[in-house]
Amino acid sequence: MRFAWRVPEDAGDPLEFQILPSRGTILPHGSQKICVEFVSRTVQRYTSHNLVLDIPGVAKEQLAIALRGECAVPRITLDCNPLEFGSCFVRHPYKRSLT
Repeated sequence: MRFAWRVPEDAGDPLEFQILPSRGTILPHGSQKICVEFVSRTVQRYTSHNLVLDIPGVAKEQLAIALRGECAVPRITLDCNPLEFGSCFVRHPYKRSLT
């Protein structure tokens, strides 16, 4: 059986949901593990995305699995503002400890 996984709501470039393998063939009595990697580029909750299974030449959206996720960014505050580095030169690393 041939298969193809996709997330129809993920139309961005680059995609936020990576599916490996996203397509392939399963032999009789066989199985296939897949990995779904979520790489968000927007701080938000994801509640309306589905992982959809198509069977090429047979059926589209044969199966839909709801995906839920949240991208959050921690709030950061610095004791000193702004950070002072003095004179800086290209191709020279500069380090500063933060609290």
